[in-house]
Amino acid sequence: DVYKRQGVSCAEGFAAVGAPVPVMVGISGGVELSAGEVRLALPGEQVVYKHMVTNTANVTQTVALTLASSRGWATAVPTVTPPLAPHGGTALVTVTVDVPPDAVSGTVETAMLAATGNVIGQDVAEDRTVVGVLGGVELSAGQVRGALPGERVMYTHIVTNTTNVTQAVVLTLASSQGWATVVPMVTPALAPYGGRASVTVTVEVPPDAVSGTVETTLLTATGSIFGRDVAEDVTVVGCVPVSGVDFAFTPAAPFVGEEVTFTGWATGTPPLTFSWDFGDGSPPVEGNPVTHTFPFTPAVQTYSVTVTVANPCTVGTAATKRVIVQPRTVYLPLVLRLR
Repeated sequence: DVYKRQGVSCAEGFAAVGAPVPVMVGISGGVELSAGEVRLALPGEQVVYKHMVTNTANVTQTVALTLASSRGWATAVPTVTPPLAPHGGTALVTVTVDVPPDAVSGTVETAMLAATGNVIGQDVAEDRTVVGVLGGVELSAGQVRGALPGERVMYTHIVTNTTNVTQAVVLTLASSQGWATVVPMVTPALAPYGGRASVTVTVEVPPDAVSGTVETTLLTATGSIFGRDVAEDVTVVGCVPVSGVDFAFTPAAPFVGEEVTFTGWATGTPPLTFSWDFGDGSPPVEGNPVTHTFPFTPAVQTYSVTVTVANPCTVGTAATKRVIVQPRTVYLPLVLRLR
C-alpha cells in the first residue's frame, strides 16, 4: 500500500503507555531510463536502441513511454509498461529508427524518449542517428574509335554523383600518346542521388601519326567526399592510301658516270616506303632521296626510272619519268703530215 498505518505509543516517560498514533508513509523515488546513444547509419538501414526503464519509487506503478522524433523516422515499443514492482522493477523499451533509402548524408534523427510513471517520476533519454555516406561516383563507359592522321576525336562522358551527399568531382587524365585533354577538370557541386555533369575528352591525332598507333586515354573521376570511377577511351590511327606520287632528279641532263640524285614525294599515312627502279638492269633501291650512276654508254641513252611508294594500306603507287644520259665527247687532236 502507498500509505501504511503504523501504531506508535506516545506517553510521558520511558514506561508510559499511551494510545497508538497513526503515521502515514509517503511516496519517494521515481522513474529512471538508461542513457541514450549516438550511432551512424546508412540510407535504408534500421537502427535499434534498447533502454531499460526502472521504477525507483516505493510504490508499484506502470510507466508510459512517449517519443518525439525529429525526422519522423523513430518508433518506441511498448508505449506503456506492465506494473513495475517498487524499488527496482524494470522493463525493456525499444526505439527503432528506419533511415529512408534517400536520406542525405549528415542528416541527424533525434529521438527523445520520455518515461512517465503513472504515480510518480519522469526521465528522458536521447538517441541520435547520423546518416553516413553511401554510394559513389559513376562514369559512363568508354569507347573505341578509329581516326586518320590529323583528325580530332571527341568522347563525351556523363559523371554521376550516386552518393547521398552533395559533392564536386575531380577529373584526371592519363594519355598514352599525350594526345588527349579533358574539360572540365572539376565539375560543379553535384546534387546527391543522381546529380550529373558532362565531361569531354578530346584526342588530337598528329598529321604524321603512324597507322595502327593506339592512343589509350584513362579518365578517372574522384568525388571530393566519396567515390571513384574510371573510363577508358581507345583511339586507333587508321590509314590514308598513297596518292600524289612524283619525283625529281638532278642534274636534269646527266652524263655517263655522273651521280644523279632522285627525290620523291607522296601523300598518305606514314610510314611511306620509296622503291626505285632505274631501268638500267641494276637492282631496285629503297630510300628517299637516293643517288645513282648510270652505266657507260657510247651514245645517248634514255632510261625509264620508276619510283613506287607504299604504306600500310597501299601495296604500291608508281610514277615513271625518262632520264636521258649523255655520253661524254672526247676530242682528239688532228695531226697533218706535210710532204
